[in-house]
Amino acid sequence: MYNDWWLLQFIFLFFVTFFIIVPLISIWFTRKKKQDQ
Repeated sequence: MYNDWWLLQFIFLFFVTFFIIVPLISIWFTRKKKQDQ
């Protein structure tokens, strides 16, 4: 029970960080492309 809850928290945190970092990286890449042109 405790281990399952820990795993659930870990997966939740992983997805939250993933959904925050991915848009930031995409924005950073588009800005970098604009600067290169």
